[in-house]
Amino acid sequence: MDAKGTINFDREIVVQYASKSFVTNLININYEALPFTFPDGSILDKATPTERESIKIRLEPLISKSGSLSLGGIFEYQHITTDLADGGYSVRTEPLPESDWKYYVVRYPGTSHLNVNLHYAASVCETPLDLLSFSFSEVSHSWKSEPLQKYFNIGRHPGLVEVSLDSLNEISSTYELLISTTGGVSGKGAFREIIRALQMLDSLNDLPSGSGFLCLGLFAIIEMLITHNPVLEDRGDSITHQMKSKIPLLSRRFDRPLPLSNFFGEATSEKIWSALYSYRSSVAHGGVPDFDKKHRVLVSQDNADKFLLVAVKSLIRHALREPYLYSDLRAC
Repeated sequence: MDAKGTINFDREIVVQYASKSFVTNLININYEALPFTFPDGSILDKATPTERESIKIRLEPLISKSGSLSLGGIFEYQHITTDLADGGYSVRTEPLPESDWKYYVVRYPGTSHLNVNLHYAASVCETPLDLLSFSFSEVSHSWKSEPLQKYFNIGRHPGLVEVSLDSLNEISSTYELLISTTGGVSGKGAFREIIRALQMLDSLNDLPSGSGFLCLGLFAIIEMLITHNPVLEDRGDSITHQMKSKIPLLSRRFDRPLPLSNFFGEATSEKIWSALYSYRSSVAHGGVPDFDKKHRVLVSQDNADKFLLVAVKSLIRHALREPYLYSDLRAC
């Protein structure tokens, strides 16, 4: 090992870290942040040449269908965007030196199974790390087809995400909260609704891009965390009313403010949430959202869905810190 505790020989890595996850979403991490150790003892680091070869041999055949992007084309090149005079843009690709290739792995200590809790913790942080779409060991590998199609199909790849040391520390602290508050996925702790929210959020990653079910799924999580079934004869007890009153209350306690103005300009919180729930109702009841008139404040389906995702992540992170508050809110 070197001074930072990094194991430098592939053979030692195989012995001590038999189970590994390939970080399937494209990220870039400052060298000074690596290797990074999470509270469960797993280590995030650049993949070794041996690990890269193992990933390529096993993963490439899974994504080599017509219209797919190659591993090398994504993780071994940089994509440079240039704005054009007519308002459009062009993209060119340039190969990176091998030292800058963006293959990252999380190595799990001993022979432990993949840490689903760590994956869930990362999923609600500023920088998600997809640790479940492709995992491998010396003798086997496993994968999830739906997110792989999202990551590697031409025209659908989410693009590069820069990861800071602060982002990794946020994942670590969220992981510790997840374990201490709920006991984790396999635990028998309290607040299992938070675990269900994390599981539901993760399942939404399997949806195809642009699916209307994303809006419905995100609202289902919000409703599960903060609302109760409304009393039919009390119009003031509607789901819309509960959301418009409870979410602003909660958002004042979030670790960072909801970026309302970034998505919706100067519109008020009440107007935004009314429009969001109307958008949800249109989808749920077979209607067509009208982003030119009725739902104009939301700008577009993509814009509304991206904001809802930010809101859901914020709610889950906060629920891990103040779970009793959410229990009380559901009752009122």
